[in-house]
Amino acid sequence: MIHMNSFPVTAATATDSNPSHDEIAQCARELWTESGQPEGRDEAIWFEAERRLISERRAPVEPAAVPQVTADKPSPALIHEKKDRRSRGNPKHVR
Repeated sequence: MIHMNSFPVTAATATDSNPSHDEIAQCARELWTESGQPEGRDEAIWFEAERRLISERRAPVEPAAVPQVTADKPSPALIHEKKDRRSRGNPKHVR
C-alpha cells in the first residue's frame, strides 16, 4: 500500500510551472495505481509525477487553428453561404 508520507518532500511551492505537493501526490497515486501498485518504487513514481506535471505546464499552448483567408482563398463560411444562395435561387443558375 502506498503511503503519502513515503513520498519525498520537494522544496518547490506551487507556481505556474511548479505543481504543489498535493498535485504531485494525486498524480503519483494515479501512476502507482496504473503501474499495478508496485512496492519500493515510491520515489521513482513521485519524481515521474512531478516531471510530468512540470512538463505539461511548460508545454506551449497552441492557439486554435484559424483558417487563413486570402483574396484567392475565400473563407469556408463564405463558400457555404454561396452554395446555399445558389440552391435557393434560380435552378438554371450556372456558375
